[in-house]
Amino acid sequence: MKNLALTCVLLLVAGTAALAQGKKSAAPGSGIEWQGDWESAVKEATARNVPIVFTIHKDLCPRCKSMEEGTLKNAKVIELSKTFVNVVAHQETAHGSTETVQGREKLKLCNDYGSIPCETHVKGWGAVGHFINGTFGTPTTIFCDPTGKELFRTEGDPGTGDMVKKMGEALAKVDGEKISLGTWSQANQLRAEADAAFEKGDLKKAVDAWTKIGKLKGLPFRTMSQDGLKKADEKGEEALKAALAIENAEEKKKALKKIVDDFKGLSVAGEAKKELDALK
Repeated sequence: MKNLALTCVLLLVAGTAALAQGKKSAAPGSGIEWQGDWESAVKEATARNVPIVFTIHKDLCPRCKSMEEGTLKNAKVIELSKTFVNVVAHQETAHGSTETVQGREKLKLCNDYGSIPCETHVKGWGAVGHFINGTFGTPTTIFCDPTGKELFRTEGDPGTGDMVKKMGEALAKVDGEKISLGTWSQANQLRAEADAAFEKGDLKKAVDAWTKIGKLKGLPFRTMSQDGLKKADEKGEEALKAALAIENAEEKKKALKKIVDDFKGLSVAGEAKKELDALK
């Protein structure tokens, strides 16, 4: 009997531990990539041609907490969220934040929405007025098309299964090619690197990054690449003009060769190559 009682206690403890582990929040910096700026979200959704999920929560709301700790931290929901722009509105911060380190930077990330600081979801509350006037229940989740127009909404915690179903319905209402979050993030990282290199005068690195963006699939990337390469080509024309004004033949060759190397693939590099060949 004693052994049976001990076994029951151990099973109860193990079950409680497993339950706690199952409800454990995602680590800070992981999970759905949330945003709080509605205008920026619409701009990104339009460029990516993906729908928007706009979810509204409050502290001291049991259904909100259930959704935050369960539905929104489910692996299937997180994976599917990469084909959306995800905006959260939550004006309270009593749930707290946790300090973490990303790269060399110390950040305080929200305990409920681990990819953002609390200031981000507080800012998101400003978008509530686009869809709701007067009192309403939380959580409320509004699914929108890429322009920010409401498609449909749900109230309460839909649970993982229904959330996945609703996300699928929203995706089906948006025709055409969609750009995933991973590809979008890659392009923006390359653009940041290109812009920084351009400002520092490292034109070869800038041209290389803008060229890589142009090889990504999607019209926004071609436009992004063309805009950057146009700036580089203009800078190259300035360099070519300066090189041609050099009187010393060897110095002129050196300047022209640098233009050929730095602006590889651009029309100005071809012009510089012709001038270089004429000097040989």
